[in-house]
Amino acid sequence: MKVACITCTAGRLSCLERSVRMFLEQDYENAIQLIYQNSPNYLQLDPSIPEGKVIIVNNYLDLKTRKRYETLGAIYRDALTFVPEDVEVINHFDDDDFFLPEHISRGIDGIMSSGKTAYKAKKSIFLQRGLAPILSENVMEPSIFVKKEHVLKYGYSEETTAQHLQWVAPLISSGELYAPEDGVPTLAYNWNSLGETVFKTSGNPKNPENFKNYHNYSQDYGQGILIPVSKEKIQEFYNKIKP
Repeated sequence: MKVACITCTAGRLSCLERSVRMFLEQDYENAIQLIYQNSPNYLQLDPSIPEGKVIIVNNYLDLKTRKRYETLGAIYRDALTFVPEDVEVINHFDDDDFFLPEHISRGIDGIMSSGKTAYKAKKSIFLQRGLAPILSENVMEPSIFVKKEHVLKYGYSEETTAQHLQWVAPLISSGELYAPEDGVPTLAYNWNSLGETVFKTSGNPKNPENFKNYHNYSQDYGQGILIPVSKEKIQEFYNKIKP
């Protein structure tokens, strides 16, 4: 099964360079990372990235309104239109989280063995600065592998902090989300555990200025070239997140 890991991002180059390395270290071959870069600051891939493994789309205008994006849901909606037709499964590979090398392979094994529409490990690793990593039961979207047809059917909410609920809720209500107790955690949800200043829209969901603040506090553009961090550097991150 071919997998698309969707990474919607803007102004967080350091996070993105780490994310791309984690994708390249995945032990599942039939996968692509689709980066939907939604700021006016153009970003290009470094030639060291294997051709075809990582796709970047630079677009900061809502494809429906032709104006600047106003919600994360609209961003995900438009990113979905760039997923190749031969992709069967989607994972949301958020730029600030950590994904272990077996993240995709275990996700595909879970879908195939269960016969369900979606799979996730029941628990994921939760990281918070100053605290030891813990395992937490959750519905964190980056831990979910879901068939593309389901996401196409239900789409994303255009409420910024609820963008994924529109497709997640039907999975739960229909019993189509397989989340076994013994599922191996492969996602580490990162709540600024490294002391980075990474704005979290979920940190203040009722603030009407939430989306504007997301852009105001995301201004890491570098020189406009995405160069993945080294394998050695990403191994240092992996060593820190074992619960």
